[in-house]
Amino acid sequence: MSSATLDMTLQNDHKWQGHHSCNNDSVKDWSECKLAASFECSPTNYWEWQLAFRPDRPSSSRTLREELSEHQLGLCVNAMLVVLLSYLLFDDLRNMTGGFFMLSYPLEGVYGIGPHDLKLVFGFMTLFTAARVAVMDYVLKPLAVELQILKPKTQTRFAEQSYMIVYYTVFWSSGLKIFIDHTPADTHGIDALSISLWTDFPQLRLQATLKLYYLAQLGFWLQQVAVLHLESRRKDHFQMLLHHVVTIMLLAGSYSYRQWRAGNAILVCMDLVDIILPLAKVLRYAKLQRACDAAFGVFVAAWILTRHVLFLAICWSIYEHVHNTTMTYGTYSAATGDLMSLNGNDKIIANIFQPFLDPSAESVSFNANIRWSFLGLLLLLQCITIIWFVMIVRVIIRIVRGEGATDVRSEDEDEE
Repeated sequence: MSSATLDMTLQNDHKWQGHHSCNNDSVKDWSECKLAASFECSPTNYWEWQLAFRPDRPSSSRTLREELSEHQLGLCVNAMLVVLLSYLLFDDLRNMTGGFFMLSYPLEGVYGIGPHDLKLVFGFMTLFTAARVAVMDYVLKPLAVELQILKPKTQTRFAEQSYMIVYYTVFWSSGLKIFIDHTPADTHGIDALSISLWTDFPQLRLQATLKLYYLAQLGFWLQQVAVLHLESRRKDHFQMLLHHVVTIMLLAGSYSYRQWRAGNAILVCMDLVDIILPLAKVLRYAKLQRACDAAFGVFVAAWILTRHVLFLAICWSIYEHVHNTTMTYGTYSAATGDLMSLNGNDKIIANIFQPFLDPSAESVSFNANIRWSFLGLLLLLQCITIIWFVMIVRVIIRIVRGEGATDVRSEDEDEE
């Protein structure tokens, strides 16, 4: 084929695609030149070139994170429907699937704990993921439009924070009621209240409300780890991730080690400010700056009281009261809860997770290693909150200067 014939063929092809032909005459020049926008030697234009022949193909590659973020509601709803229909339609699968949406280990009005509880944790994780997307997309984002919040990214932030207000309001109030109901009636004074957190170890059964509350919280925090990687990354991403991981470790460990009352107390302390801070952000998104600053002031007071006073009081009680006043080191019967021996050995994981790793074990031990492990994780959580408190002080300085309350963790002005 001559160079002229090749040039003519190329020109006809380019006209068919709606582009200009190359001006070079030789095959060598043609192979190196940029014939048209769709033939440039770059990945983006390669996809454009593909569209000329396959318009149904995507114009750009999508990451797994983007795919999961876009389809999380559908994936979660389908998963829940599969489990529910399997339970309803197949009798042989009921023992396997029932635990995903019902409490396991019932016993005369109370409940035990064991490996099947993990099913309900993942059930809550799936439910919260679906509920979060549905409420945000169909309730909270339309509400943001009604409030004249016009930027799409700000609408998303508004919806995220509003959802957190709803979640924490429900679970903080529920947790507080559970804590009050489980506090012994003859408890008077701070020391007595602190000591009551550790008495009657090991408790072998718990009520349905406490078990449901605990497993739901664990499912929520697992879901928050997923959310942390689906949302836009913030400046304190790694602090948040560390906070979530430590929280999950404490929740899982305290649940398995039957320290439900202490875990409930810590959750009540930590959850209160997670109502007020999102409220301050929502007020800012709605351009109610004075209300935002007032809410932020309440938030600061609540933060100091709950996370640096009451939380540390629980940590102090572990140091001062545990083993010294109550909850003696030793080996306890897993059937009756009676103290069998003052030798608590030195194992940590095997004892903390005994109901899950060895459900048939006849005993569970408490020792110094377990005590310091829990206290160490709690103090690590306190270190993270101190880092955040430094950020809070920076916001206070902004308010004093008349600049208004702003989330200093933000990556852009939409989070202000």
